[in-house]
Formats: sequence, C-alpha cells, structure tokens
Amino acid sequence: MTKRRWWMGALLGAGVGMGLVGGWDVAYSQAQQATGQAAGQRGAAVRTLKSGEIEVQASRVYVFVGKTGLGHDHGIEGRLRSGQLNLGAKEKAGRLEFDLRTFVADTAAARQYVGLGGQTDRKTADKVTSNMQSAAVLDVARFPIATLDVASIVALPRQGNQPQQYQLTGDFTLQIGRAHV
Repeated sequence: MTKRRWWMGALLGAGVGMGLVGGWDVAYSQAQQATGQAAGQRGAAVRTLKSGEIEVQASRVYVFVGKTGLGHDHGIEGRLRSGQLNLGAKEKAGRLEFDLRTFVADTAAARQYVGLGGQTDRKTADKVTSNMQSAAVLDVARFPIATLDVASIVALPRQGNQPQQYQLTGDFTLQIGRAHV
C-alpha cells in the first residue's frame, strides 16, 4: 500500500472555516455562531441552524494529496453530507460526515486553497477524479461517506486579524479503516 501525504480543510457554512496542518483547525464567526443563522441567497429564505450545526450547502471541503512516484500534488474539492461542532466541549464535540461522491480533483478553488500553483487540464483532472473514486482508492460506490467523530475542540493562539481557529481531535473513518487524528 502506498502512503500519501495529505491534509484536509473546509470552508464551512455559518461562518465556519477549517484547515488541517498537523491537526484539525476550525474557525467560527462568533456573530453567526451566536445567532445560529446561515447566510442565504439574496431574496431566499434564511434557515435557522441548530446550535453548532454546519450549513452544508454553503460548505466546501479541500484536501491536499501529495505526489507519489512520478505523479504530482493534487487539490481536491468536495462537500459535507452533514456536520455539527460544539465549541468548548471537552468530549463528544461533534461529527462531520464527508460526501466522498462529491470529491473532484484539481478544481481551481481546491488548488488555490491548498496552495498549489498553476492549473490542471480538465482531461487530467477527470482521470484523477475517476481513479480517486474507483474501487482501487476510495471505492465511493461502496463507501460514499467518511466521518470525523470529534472528541474535543481546543482554541489555538490567534494569528493577527485571522478568525479564531480551533484544533479538532477525534476519530476519522474512511472506508473500513479508522484512525485517531
């Protein structure tokens, strides 16, 4: 089995943003967290979220996958199926469910978010996406959902004007395997 270097990040609705660099980091907009409202389209109804609920329609997940062999680095974009995070919880702090069927390789947004320069032509990106979703890698036909059961959320030191970030610790389940992150 080939090991890959990777990290995952997300821009989560209701003012939540997440990136992974040696741990799960999450940033909440305190005002939106307090009101529990998700931003809607102009003229569209605004749905009130339950406390800690993530607006999945406004959320994106970005994954960096490091090259192996003669390949090259990839940025992957996908969506959450559902999610809830409870800031300040010392245990059972939430759960994120990733919809692996929506994961697409090398979109412009994903490459930018994970810090990759340049572009990948659509034919190559489609081939990488097809391989990633195949039975040889993620097998999304059989295992369409990955989960992160969040055990704890810890505030990280503030970085200038950046939103508050948090480190999430928990169990990440992908296919039939499970890892503590």
